[in-house]
Parts: sequence; structure tokens; C-alpha cells
Amino acid sequence: MITTSNRSTTGSSSAVFNCPICSSSFSLESEVSDHIDLCLTTTNSNAKTPIESSIVAESVSLYVSNQPRKDLVDVVLRLLSNVAKEPGNENFRRIRMGNPMIKEVVSEVNGGVELLKILGFRIG
Repeated sequence: MITTSNRSTTGSSSAVFNCPICSSSFSLESEVSDHIDLCLTTTNSNAKTPIESSIVAESVSLYVSNQPRKDLVDVVLRLLSNVAKEPGNENFRRIRMGNPMIKEVVSEVNGGVELLKILGFRIG
């Protein structure tokens, strides 16, 4: 999802895809896509501190425990996917509450705002 191109000395390029949550590296975009689902549902063992890991796990747990509709979960996953594809693009980290779908995803499910903030999004 996150693409970092590195040129080898032979001139060929190799892409590395990083998880936007735990920064684990993968050689295929499909691998990181599959990993993101796992990363969101398990404790992040690559967190800088156990407290960070616990906070992320609690935020995901709170959001999921409120049984958000599948389409709302898909929007959250799409937001994460956008960040993963272009990690340097700060526009993907900004959540506009004026967007009706975003407002529904973030505000209608208890824990939505907290989850996105913990994942590094700016709510505005």
C-alpha cells in the first residue's frame, strides 16, 4: 500500500510496501492489504511502547464492539489504504467532517473518532 521505490545499482527498481499502522515491510501490495486487516484486529507488537500497542488495540476493540456496518468499516479501511498508498500525502491524513459519509463513519459509531485519531488522522 505504501510504496517506497529503491533503485538497485543495476538500475532495476524494487518496491517495498509498508503497513501504515505498524510499518512492517512487504514485497507485494496485496500482502500489505491482507496484513492491514490482521494488524487492525490484533495487538500491534511493533508499537513503540506497550502503552501505544494497548491504546491502538483498545481503540480498535471499542470501534468493532459497537458493531459498525460493513460499509462503514470499508470506509475506514479505504482511508487507511489511501495513507498506505501515499504516506507523504498529508491530505489523506485529514478527515473532513463535512463529508456526509465520513461524518457517518466517524460520529455514528462510538469510538470512531478515537480510532482515527490514534491511527494518526486529523479530524476537522
